[in-house]
Amino acid sequence: MSSVYVTEPATNGKILMVTTAGDIDIELWPKEAPMACRNFIQLGLEGYYDNTIFHRVEKNFIVQGGDPSGSGFGGESIYGKPFKDEFHSRLKFSRRGMLGMANSGKHDNNSQFFFTLNAANGLNNKNTLFGKITGNTIFNMLRIPENVEYVKNGNNRPVDPHHIIKIKILKNPFDDIVIRNKKNTDIQVIPSKPVKRNKNLLSFAVEEEEIKDSETKGCISSHDILSDAHLSKEAVQVGIPANFKKSNYSKVEKIDEDSPHMLKLRKKRHADIREIQRELLAKKALTQEQEKGEHEHMVNNLALLESKEKFRYKFKSTQIRKQSASEREKNNLHMLEQFESLIKMNSALSSYAATKDSDDEDAGNTKGDDMSWLKHQLIYLEPEDKGLNANVYEIDRYHLSDPKHPTNRHRRGDFDKNV
Repeated sequence: MSSVYVTEPATNGKILMVTTAGDIDIELWPKEAPMACRNFIQLGLEGYYDNTIFHRVEKNFIVQGGDPSGSGFGGESIYGKPFKDEFHSRLKFSRRGMLGMANSGKHDNNSQFFFTLNAANGLNNKNTLFGKITGNTIFNMLRIPENVEYVKNGNNRPVDPHHIIKIKILKNPFDDIVIRNKKNTDIQVIPSKPVKRNKNLLSFAVEEEEIKDSETKGCISSHDILSDAHLSKEAVQVGIPANFKKSNYSKVEKIDEDSPHMLKLRKKRHADIREIQRELLAKKALTQEQEKGEHEHMVNNLALLESKEKFRYKFKSTQIRKQSASEREKNNLHMLEQFESLIKMNSALSSYAATKDSDDEDAGNTKGDDMSWLKHQLIYLEPEDKGLNANVYEIDRYHLSDPKHPTNRHRRGDFDKNV
């Protein structure tokens, strides 16, 4: 457990949650989860969580709260909309007392939160972890699921739930938080006042009478003004042609899944599926047996060949060991004489190969008993050495003239008569 505390980052921010089960000390990670911590602190400062219940209690899992409606479907964030998840590689739901955001999906965090009652590794990278319970106050949180009775079909809702009395912010890591004023969402309907018109002048009175007449008369149709015999005041009834039929595609027939016909089709489909599966399994088993048989046959052949080679080697070695030294020498000399006789046939083989090539030029094939390889000769070609080798004696490579000879001195022009 000590290694877990070492790997977790340092906390910054402290909150005291006063509940009916006792006080709970909470420390936050605002650097790793800034949006969740800011949302939780500001809602706590505004009294949003006061007198709210823990509406969901699952033993050995979580205790959930933070919904003012108490239904588990309410709550809103300070941002006016759900905010995104915040995950950190060093924060895991590895033990009890971890504080996380409750959500119904990805990036759907509002105001609801939960405390873990045990290690919940399944919540990692699914729910935002932003705080933890410290000290002995964790035992107050563990009192919430004790002796709990659930409502029937209430989704782990306790009959007598514990609730949050208030939240105190002991250390606020955000200095720029501004508490919002509560807005009255009730809509007040203000009755409209009647418009009073000035009747001091005659024109206004005439205008009012004209307006009243227009309001009582309503809109005027062209049938009332024009005296046209072709215009009719009565609405024309457009009838449906007798030969008109509704399309059969507009009818949606309801199929009865429990009808005998559907049951028969379903049974036939299942029977076909089972038959296909049996055929596939039979083919698979057959191929496996064939592969197994081929493998066993190959192994048996290799074992037989190996045994034959071993027997042949043992037989030859025993035959050679049985021979005396003189017999072995005689055999070796006999094989050498046979080889020398073959070498002497080199000239005859060369002439034979020439005639054979001329005869079989059109056929283009050669027999496997061709002995022309005996006329081949191994020749070693020495590579051309461009470097000078001191061990090789060549007359042209050395100068044998005496530099002190008078002729050579006279040729060089340094002849001195006195010397």
